[in-house]
Amino acid sequence: MRKTVIILSSLSLILCGCKLKTDSSNSQIVSLQTDTMSIQQKLKQEETPKEINMQRREVAAESPKYELGYRKYEGKVFYNGLDEDKVFAKVWEIKNVDMRTFKSLDEIYAKDKNYIYCSGKRIKNLKPEDFIYLGDSYAKYNNGVYYGGEKLKKSDYTSFSFLGNRYAKDSISVYYYGSRIVGADAASFKPLKYGYSKDKKSVFSACNKMEDCEPRTFKILNERYTKDRRNVYMWEEKIKSADAQTFVALDEYYAKDKNQVYTSGFVIEKADPNTFEIIDISYSKDKSHVYYGVKILEGKNPEDFMPPPREYPR
Repeated sequence: MRKTVIILSSLSLILCGCKLKTDSSNSQIVSLQTDTMSIQQKLKQEETPKEINMQRREVAAESPKYELGYRKYEGKVFYNGLDEDKVFAKVWEIKNVDMRTFKSLDEIYAKDKNYIYCSGKRIKNLKPEDFIYLGDSYAKYNNGVYYGGEKLKKSDYTSFSFLGNRYAKDSISVYYYGSRIVGADAASFKPLKYGYSKDKKSVFSACNKMEDCEPRTFKILNERYTKDRRNVYMWEEKIKSADAQTFVALDEYYAKDKNQVYTSGFVIEKADPNTFEIIDISYSKDKSHVYYGVKILEGKNPEDFMPPPREYPR
């Protein structure tokens, strides 16, 4: 099941890396910061090449606060990136930049009147006039289409176009975060919101096809919950016991239908949909019980229950 939602773009782009010949001789290490070993461990290459899944979004919530990208400081340009092993944060100065014309396009690409830069390094043998920036780290150059510095194999240069919100397509394929959405029909493809999309035959969550989902009646309830006329989904996973006709989302986590109450797609056993109330992200109640997640808190009175105070880090 897809997990915590937040699109992680910059780290995934850096970890893909710019597989290009770059001029690193003018790059100077300024400092070495912030151990990010956990990022490397959680963002290992999947067995399926470039498969998009929600682990990237989960890692985003747990990763150190380190912003990748280009920074101007005291008349110089620096790049906040990762080292060659993608383990440690690393900041270096980009030498011989034309400050007057320098422009950061996103966290990966930048340009000035003389050069194009990818992940803080100059791309060799590429003139700015031969570089076409499409958006969201998609670009065309060197007779190829690239995402975050990595060439999209088998993409069609001529018909390739940027759709917005990390989506792109050519005459054959559709891409999300630079990964091909297998089975998507490029001619009828339409991006929606929250990473959902559809074509004339199918509905997709990120790059995953949603089982038995009908595009014509598909409805997004919120970031997590969707439904069509027959089925209810938590991201791309079908909630098999849910009644689609009466199912409603109560907030980002809780939902109910005429028969049951759900939290994060799981049934809260014995919860009464008619009297159910949300207390906070962890606690809820109905006329008979108090619940912590899906668990009944025995001995707690729903009429006077108050959740314990939360402990926040100092």
